[in-house]
Amino acid sequence: MNQKFIRDFEPDETVVTFALIRGIWTRAKRGTGEEFLALELQDRTGTVEAKIWEVEDAMRELRSGDYVKIKARVDEYRGMPQLIIEKIRKVTDADRQQGFEESDCVPSTPYNIDEMWERLRMLVNREVNDPFVVQLLNNVLERTGDRFKCFPAAQEIHHGYRGGFLEHVLSVTENCVYFAGRYPEVDKSLLVAGGILHDIGKLEELTPAPAVEYTLQGRLVGHIILGRDLVRAEAAKIANFPQQTLLLIEHMILSHQGDYDWGSPKRPKILEALILHYLDDLDAKANHFQSVLRAHRGPGVFTNYDRILGRVLYKRPSASGERREPRDDEAIVDVSPPGEL
Repeated sequence: MNQKFIRDFEPDETVVTFALIRGIWTRAKRGTGEEFLALELQDRTGTVEAKIWEVEDAMRELRSGDYVKIKARVDEYRGMPQLIIEKIRKVTDADRQQGFEESDCVPSTPYNIDEMWERLRMLVNREVNDPFVVQLLNNVLERTGDRFKCFPAAQEIHHGYRGGFLEHVLSVTENCVYFAGRYPEVDKSLLVAGGILHDIGKLEELTPAPAVEYTLQGRLVGHIILGRDLVRAEAAKIANFPQQTLLLIEHMILSHQGDYDWGSPKRPKILEALILHYLDDLDAKANHFQSVLRAHRGPGVFTNYDRILGRVLYKRPSASGERREPRDDEAIVDVSPPGEL
């Protein structure tokens, strides 16, 4: 089977393809009250909304996280593609002979995960001068490595794909190193620690790809407090860890979202925390900005209104939206132009 991916769907065509269910909800039709199913499907190229108007009993057994094979007509709703599903079922072993692979349904970082991990580990030993902070960072990375390398950085807003957490943390941290050199007053060890640890609580807040969801503790406590608690527990295992250093690292975690309106328990009160907040916000917004440009496939040069950025974006002719591999001497920041079932 020659699979067609979501980014290549064209209006009015019928597609037969594989996808992952990111979300599925029972809805009622206006007027009649009849039930239908609304789905969000994904493959490695993006996501698409879908509807099932005629619901069969077997379809009610579908759940978020299921890999499915579908036959659907590509419709358009509010300027965006939407699938009207005719047939859908969970994938089977026989589908692998037709080309099904889980990796085709899971968006992943475009960068090599092992190489990014090595850069982050080397950065700790090269750029951090405080031996207590070096030990703290190495211990955290050692104990969280498997999750650190594969987790997303968010459910959908930015870096919401396999390896996105590592990509985001490395990007922010390498930029922390750069800005530490721009301002002599900055404690580089502290700023680098903030770059690596500011989102560490997301390893407890989220589930791994493919179906990224919030954990119970993620919804009830949140990654900021979970991260502070994780770092506090790790520091307690290190003999004579300086309490002032721990306090400042905790403050950077608690204030990295910048303002109370953004869910931050504290606002930055040291220069390192202020720099970390803006670098974190910049990397998240740049990544989301690029994802909006890549998703735009309409004839116009302006995208649809994006609720997160609060605006439409201009996709200039040179902004192809294609990712590029970073050079060895630059930070990992996504700055590239933008049948029958």
